[in-house]
Amino acid sequence: MANKNNILENTDTKLENGKLHNQLFEQNFAQSKNAMCIVDYDGNFVRVNKEYAKLFGYKIDELEGEHFTKISAHDSKDNLLENHKKTFNTAGILKLEEKVKHKNGTYFYVLSTNQSINNEESEKLRISTIVDISDRLKNELVQSVLLEISKLSSKSIEPEELFTSIHNAISHIMPVRNFAVCLENNSDKKIEYPYIKNEFNTDEKKTLNKEFELLKNENDSVLLDKNKIEELLSNKYSPDYKNLPHSFVGVPLKLKEKIIGAIIIKDFNGTRYTNENKEVLELVASHVNSVLERKKYEEELIRARKEAEESAKLKSEFLAQISHEIRTPLNSILSFSSLIKSELKDVISDELAETFNFIERGGNRLTRTIELILNISKIKNQQYKIDLTEVDIYKDVLYPLLVEQLTKAEDKGLKLNLIKPDKPLKLVLDQYSVSQLFMNLIDNAIKYTKEGSVTIKPFVNEFGKIQVDIIDTGIGIAEEYMPTMFEAFSQEEQGYTRSYEGIGLGLSLVKSYADLNNAEIKVNSKKNKGSVFSVIFN
Repeated sequence: MANKNNILENTDTKLENGKLHNQLFEQNFAQSKNAMCIVDYDGNFVRVNKEYAKLFGYKIDELEGEHFTKISAHDSKDNLLENHKKTFNTAGILKLEEKVKHKNGTYFYVLSTNQSINNEESEKLRISTIVDISDRLKNELVQSVLLEISKLSSKSIEPEELFTSIHNAISHIMPVRNFAVCLENNSDKKIEYPYIKNEFNTDEKKTLNKEFELLKNENDSVLLDKNKIEELLSNKYSPDYKNLPHSFVGVPLKLKEKIIGAIIIKDFNGTRYTNENKEVLELVASHVNSVLERKKYEEELIRARKEAEESAKLKSEFLAQISHEIRTPLNSILSFSSLIKSELKDVISDELAETFNFIERGGNRLTRTIELILNISKIKNQQYKIDLTEVDIYKDVLYPLLVEQLTKAEDKGLKLNLIKPDKPLKLVLDQYSVSQLFMNLIDNAIKYTKEGSVTIKPFVNEFGKIQVDIIDTGIGIAEEYMPTMFEAFSQEEQGYTRSYEGIGLGLSLVKSYADLNNAEIKVNSKKNKGSVFSVIFN
């Protein structure tokens, strides 16, 4: 090791050709308001001034002669050693930001200005001036940690991954070798531990239970040093410590001001956590609260959606089962009614004949309702199998429906028009579901039009997509009903006094059939002015 007396022999205080000369050096070095040290090539402190010793919490003689890694943080030792070597390989001044350790075990950050020099014996030395930049760097680190936690709230990750990321982030700010998160289960009030890391690799759930009770009793954050922890041992909330911590910080996690968990850190190696550490942990906890609140909201949404899907599935299965049970006796009633009517056609009165017509109309209406229920049940339960074929939308779908619906329109005195396109409009689709889609739209248009016409217009729109418009001069649709018109069992008029029959499944089926065929439905309607339903095939 270089002898400090050799450094102070001369009277000049200057660096010439990389060599140290020492006029008034002793006085300037000792009285400098800056923290300064001289380290030899092997890394041993040759000289430290009082400001340097004070900065690290030591006396001068506790550092001189010791290796400089005495002031390194446990995770920065290799970096400091590398920087020490770099100083001797760099011409001129080298400025570095470094993480270092105080005598009490707490970490902080410094800006070191380093220069390689030689003494009169040509021994290599490093002279360094140290400035504490902890506040600036710590603020930057805290902000980056909080930003990282905020980013985690938008990711779909497991709790362990979430708290591992938070633990790693906090470790950049303070020494945290023992980190645990506890959460109170809302249903049974039991404490769960999504994350526990300690240097002993032991199960400390019983200890954490007591520590969480202490936090709940205080209803606030708790900072304890070793003396206060020893005093706590007589308290009813006292944990049964196998290893007594030197320092403890517990910060509650809250949802709507209710404590639902805690972040707990402990140190067993002499580090004394400060009020500043507690405040940083409180900041972190406030962001974790936001993450937990978002996760809870997402879980509630998923649960509500699952319950809604289960309810819809049960309803659909129930309706399908009931429909099957109704259809069998209904077919028998209609068959026997038709048979009796045929047998008695020459002898029954006009009044009795009308009764048979009532039975037939009512039966057909009920049959159509059952078919609607069964069809929508198949789609909702994903039992409908798509059969894709190439179809001419005019010739294979719309024209057959025109023929089928023409009598119904004429009976109401309506004109039913089908405009023939200029060229064949061919698509690959499921012909049955598309036919059902347009059957329901045309049937509705006729049903809700008292006078005028219903026009079916297939064409290629301005975007090059095949589009079919169903245009009527009917009663139109109220603007406030538009958002719910495609929901199952939805009707603009409700109750027994409604003007039109039906159970509100037609448009729901239309939307489902459109989705099956990658088609979009647009509606333009005004009350008492008519409607235009546009089906656009993508």
